[in-house]
Amino acid sequence: MGAVFLRIVNMSLAASWLILAVILARLLLKKAPKWVSCVLWALVAIRLICPFSLESALSLVPSAEVYPVETIYSENPQTADNPYSWKLDTGFPSVDDQGSNTVMQDVSSGPVLRSSLNLIGWIWLGGTAVLLLYALISYIRLKRSVEASIQIKDGILACDDVDTPFILGIFKPAIYVPSSLSGETLNYVIHHEAAHLQRHDHWWKPLGFLLLAIYWFNPLCWAAYVLLCRDIESACDEKVIRNMDSDRVAAYAQALVDCSFRRRRIAACPLAFGEVGVKERVRGVLNYKKPALWMIVTAVAVLAVLSVCFLTNRTARFDFNRSEIEKVTYFNLFQGDDCQGELNEAQIQELIERLAAVKAVKKSTRYEGLTPGYQLCVFFLDGTFLRANGYHAAEDMVEIQFRERRYSVSDLDFSRYLRNVCSEGDVSPAQWDNRPMLILNGREYIDPYKPETSLPAGYSITGVLSAEQANNTGLEGIRYYTNPNEPDDFYTYQLCGTPIGLDECDTENRNWMYLRWIREDLNAVKERRLTLDDVRFLSQKGEALSWSDFDAYQGTDIGSGLYIM
Repeated sequence: MGAVFLRIVNMSLAASWLILAVILARLLLKKAPKWVSCVLWALVAIRLICPFSLESALSLVPSAEVYPVETIYSENPQTADNPYSWKLDTGFPSVDDQGSNTVMQDVSSGPVLRSSLNLIGWIWLGGTAVLLLYALISYIRLKRSVEASIQIKDGILACDDVDTPFILGIFKPAIYVPSSLSGETLNYVIHHEAAHLQRHDHWWKPLGFLLLAIYWFNPLCWAAYVLLCRDIESACDEKVIRNMDSDRVAAYAQALVDCSFRRRRIAACPLAFGEVGVKERVRGVLNYKKPALWMIVTAVAVLAVLSVCFLTNRTARFDFNRSEIEKVTYFNLFQGDDCQGELNEAQIQELIERLAAVKAVKKSTRYEGLTPGYQLCVFFLDGTFLRANGYHAAEDMVEIQFRERRYSVSDLDFSRYLRNVCSEGDVSPAQWDNRPMLILNGREYIDPYKPETSLPAGYSITGVLSAEQANNTGLEGIRYYTNPNEPDDFYTYQLCGTPIGLDECDTENRNWMYLRWIREDLNAVKERRLTLDDVRFLSQKGEALSWSDFDAYQGTDIGSGLYIM
């Protein structure tokens, strides 16, 4: 329930920008046809209903996912339980940093956060249920109050127990009028309610209330619903009077006053003739003038602009100038430790152009916890960096990390470019050492061994890797395990290729496993330990097993055999 609620909150926040824009547009389009305002609210409904949106460089929505639902509810326990992974994304970096730090300070762990969110989610669902129950009870009570009605025309009924005309019903709507109405006033009432039916307002108003019941926690949604009800009535007034002369318009305004009825509560139904904003409606009716063509064209243009700017989500942009970049480095583990280097000026310029043009980019934590097989790292003069990571030697598993955000990339051209440039395809000779390396307590550690399915005895969780400790490997937030009796190594728990032999891994079949990191200045072969996985693979040799198979492992010859540590 907590995940559902967070997604609803994200959709609500994204729609809030559109609601504010519609409120402003209503003020600017006072002389436009009133149906335009109703279409504007339809855009808000689309934003609130659709769980996804197209991406556009013209979008003015700062962020479509303020709260990182995928991260908090990730299937990866390293990500889900790590407060450092819970990065807010309001679209305003200073707010994001402050808000993220507050979350990390107030919440001790992932389970605590998810438990709190689940509780809030049930409270939200309870509020929705209360509003829907209120609407249902109101409908039933009103339906019972008009049981004693007399049909005066087809679909029109008169009742002694109603104070103002209204439409009741969604699938089989009927117009109810007070029995006291007659003559010209009754005719105007019927014309108005018929206009509602022609416009299908008996569908749109309940839909608006349903959305209000879902997004009841957002004050802007309450304001939007109230304004929607007023705009629906004003649009019907305009539809009725647009071909009337001044005398009939005055008579229609008088009918509004005669049927006015003050309701203090917000309801999903009915559509009442004299219920909403009567004073403003009378003023609008008496001052009505047919809108000029230029105003209609302007209104349509505003609709188009709001649709493009607020019904779409902002695309990730990676636009930089050469003057912002200090250097760009690369490595490719799939081709060995020697495949590493630094891009020259021409290659950096090409990278800038390709990053600006990259397509099919989506914010995602899909590859979080994986160690990249090849990488381009852009170092900026302000101390920040951008990493373009590749996770498979042949497939296009590519992501971009920038400003503590992860974006999966489905752009085939960019993926091929990244794989080529990191494979020293026309790349300058290596000028620096960029082997994946972690830093712990001021020491550098490398990972020369295969992953292990179980954690050796004596090791326990110590914490999660900080950005400084991860050292541009993409492993920040990953748990690490230490043994106080083994200061020269530690283990991380991360996604790795699955071992299928003593010195072979299946890189396509990735699983969460333990990876041993040792001090970079130690002899990797000498420090290799015999693991349970090694014992299993060695046992498969059967009679072919010999003492030479143990030469790679740390141990001491005690005379009668090899003592394995």
